[in-house]
Amino acid sequence: GDGAGEGKGKGNGRKEGMDKGETVWTLRKKDTCVFASEVWPLLVCYQEVADVRLVALKLLHDFTQIPIYDRRLKPKDTWTRCVHITGGKVVFASCSVACHVGVGMLVEGADARVQCVRSRFSDCGVDGIAVLDGAHVQMEGSELSRNGANGLYVRGAGSHVRASGSRFYHNAWQGATAVQGAYLHIF
Repeated sequence: GDGAGEGKGKGNGRKEGMDKGETVWTLRKKDTCVFASEVWPLLVCYQEVADVRLVALKLLHDFTQIPIYDRRLKPKDTWTRCVHITGGKVVFASCSVACHVGVGMLVEGADARVQCVRSRFSDCGVDGIAVLDGAHVQMEGSELSRNGANGLYVRGAGSHVRASGSRFYHNAWQGATAVQGAYLHIF
């Protein structure tokens, strides 16, 4: 939908225009993995009205040529990430996300709503998922494992995560961390 689908992937998806000027990426049956070795994320969703659903897709971001904190190529205080959501509603169902030198999914801002169902965020260089500045994430039966820092990092007043039946294991630091007034409910 609106505001989604940024990045230069090596998948063979094709771009289609819709009636209202929207752009949708449609993958063919053989396409199951989108890969990029660029600085920018594979998926960006920033509009409040966006309604995006991703099903059974692998997103791999592997940018190894530049150190994660090299500020010459990106603005100060930005995060290397595979998926970046700052607005709208995004649903991940049976997806797999990895960012070998950064965060698998960065969700920030009060306008961002994400639901993860049976999805995996693993093998990330930093956190599997980072939730910041009032964003909301709901997880069901998902896995956050083998990440370089936390499986799940939640920061800031108003940031809200509910995780049911999810597994957090083999992360370098903690499975899940909530700081600076964030709300984290794991059951």
